[in-house]
Formats: sequence, structure tokens, C-alpha cells
Amino acid sequence: ADLTCGGVDDDCDGAMDEDACDDLDPCTTNLCGLEGTCSCEIAQGLCGATMVVVPGTETRLEDPVGGVMVVVPPEAVEEDVSISLEPLPGCERQQVTGEKAGVVVRSPWRFEPDGQVFEEPVRVSLPVRGEPLEPGSWVLIVTHDPEREVWLPAKMRDDSEVFGRVSDDGQSVVFSIDHF
Repeated sequence: ADLTCGGVDDDCDGAMDEDACDDLDPCTTNLCGLEGTCSCEIAQGLCGATMVVVPGTETRLEDPVGGVMVVVPPEAVEEDVSISLEPLPGCERQQVTGEKAGVVVRSPWRFEPDGQVFEEPVRVSLPVRGEPLEPGSWVLIVTHDPEREVWLPAKMRDDSEVFGRVSDDGQSVVFSIDHF
């Protein structure tokens, strides 16, 4: 999808840029600005989910609108813990910095509680917005560092980078991680 807004009626239907600003994310509302830019806002109350994880029970937290799923294995927590996920505006398509420069952030989500450690890694499935990715390929998972305002490779507690495998249809990425 074209995420720029040119301020013109490109399809000659009498309305300016009505389709030019769709980031293909069902959790966002997208608008063309007067300056020719696209802005995204989270559609409040539409996406996100919260659930209590109970030790000894596999827990599946899913956002059916946003297409995100977290599967917590029975051995992952030692006491009840409330986990949540919520979408973040993603139409900016920010770049990762440093040695992994060039990796594009698509469809960012926040997982809470920040800093939650799991004894066994949880499995996360994220939707791919826009063009499908190459089925079976591996992609780097990234996380946002709010203090430095940069995107960096996500890491396991042992400091290894997190990679996700693209689904057979190219529409989702699945990975495991041992903390939020």
C-alpha cells in the first residue's frame, strides 16, 4: 500500500487520497495530512487482549482482530501473572539502526508486563501486513528502546538474537522468546 499522501485526487473520483494511506492494519485508523503525510492512530478498544496465566496450564492469548497470538506453555510461570498485548501505530515503518540497519519494522505490538521472565519460552505469532513475506524464510524480530528511540534486535536472556519463521502462506511470523 502507498503510505504517502500527495494531496491530489489520483483516481479522479472527486476525493483526495482516500485510499493512499492504508497501512493494512485493522487496528489502526489512517489519515492523510495536509502536508502530504500519512498518520496512524490506534482504533481504541478494537484490538488488544489481557489474560491471567496460571501455572501448570497452557494459556493462549489471542487478539482475533489484530491477528496476534501468544501461547504460554504450562511450565512458563511459577505463579499467576496477567499478560497483555496491544498494538502500536506502525505506519511510520521505522528502520532498525546499528549493525542490522535496513530491517523494517512492520506491525509493532507491545507485550506486558515489561520485564516478565518465562521459565519456558512463549510462542508468539505476528501477522504480516502488506505484501506477504517469503514462505519459510527467517526474519529478525526487533524491539523498541524507548530511552534511545531506536529499534534493536530482540534478544533472549542468553543474549542470542530472536528470529521468527515465516508461515507457509507468508502471512505470519512465529517465534519463541523467554521474556517480555
